[in-house]
Amino acid sequence: SAFERIAVAHAGASQVDAEAFIIAFARTAHAAGTPAHRLEETVAGLSARLGLETVTYSTPTMLMLGFGPDDRQRVVLLRVEPADVHLERLDDLNHIARRVLSGSWQPDEAVRALDRLNLAATATPGQRALRLVLVWLLLSATLARFFGGGLLEIAAGAVIGALIGALSIAWPRVTTGAPVFELLASAVAA
Repeated sequence: SAFERIAVAHAGASQVDAEAFIIAFARTAHAAGTPAHRLEETVAGLSARLGLETVTYSTPTMLMLGFGPDDRQRVVLLRVEPADVHLERLDDLNHIARRVLSGSWQPDEAVRALDRLNLAATATPGQRALRLVLVWLLLSATLARFFGGGLLEIAAGAVIGALIGALSIAWPRVTTGAPVFELLASAVAA
């Protein structure tokens, strides 16, 4: 069968390594904001490529992975936190998944790539804050130019963008979850 051919092709990769990769990938994909249906679909494809029988169930606060046939299934239950979508991390995860699916990476190589990705995601808060303010600044300045602004408008856009970027960092610390950030940012910009 096709399943047996895939398993034979990956006989060098141990089942433990393959399962460890699937668990790490699922946890990282969830933390990056992957929708449940996409996470389950990707894990199924990766598992099939690695010769594993896997069942995945994803909710905002839990990941359940079942390894093996139904009558002898080993279940791993992971407590996870709901996450916002992080497009850069999702792109990096897609790159890792493509490498595994193409057969160019074995599970141990993919786990090392996931470790590097997770390490990069835990940059110090100061580095993340500076990067976020810089992105808001550049975006606002660029949009001012796009809409025909001169140097004065570009500079004003940059200052307003930096203020909104700083506000986006401070806002989660002072809010009760009310969705008014956009309103407050508009008032600051005005």
